[in-house]
Amino acid sequence: MVALASIDYYEAITGSLETPDPARLRILLELAEGAVLAGAHGQNIVEQEYEDVTLYNSDGRFYFPQRPVTAVASVVVDGLSLTAGTDYRFTSGGDGRAAALIRRVNGRDSWWACAEATVTYTAGWATVPAQIIGAVVATAHGIYNGSDATTQTITPEGQAIPSFPAVVLAPLAMKLQPAVQQVIDALCKVDGPASVEIGR
Repeated sequence: MVALASIDYYEAITGSLETPDPARLRILLELAEGAVLAGAHGQNIVEQEYEDVTLYNSDGRFYFPQRPVTAVASVVVDGLSLTAGTDYRFTSGGDGRAAALIRRVNGRDSWWACAEATVTYTAGWATVPAQIIGAVVATAHGIYNGSDATTQTITPEGQAIPSFPAVVLAPLAMKLQPAVQQVIDALCKVDGPASVEIGR
């Protein structure tokens, strides 16, 4: 899978000319990517093809699990292969809208009467959006720069034990900051119909 952010992006965005510990930063970027994907409402971000996916009818529409949809290679309903443009069209989704497969009858949009469709389609971004790259970098940056700030607790035996103050524990838990989550929501969240498969 294509990485959402690289060390080069990290250095460019943060202004770091040279990263003192690239191996550690690479791991933190991978962990931050996982945190961003976990907050992306089920969206995989990077463009890929999804083969023979079953979509379930929701009020006469089929909604794709992934967005934005960029191509639909095949649609099979009740064992019949449908023709693009004549039998169906699709919307890519975005701006809070789900991606939908819409039935066409006599040149007009209509409703699907069948319970399910089997679809092969392509969804995601061919180029990772700058907002997502920034979200990964911001999350990794909070840990990379914050996790070294420790305090020391002296035990009765006179031994020093390092401990992390509360302000450091939040980024260490890979918790997305509200501003970062808002950026992800703007690209990936759907207002209204769910973009996940809905069974009946």
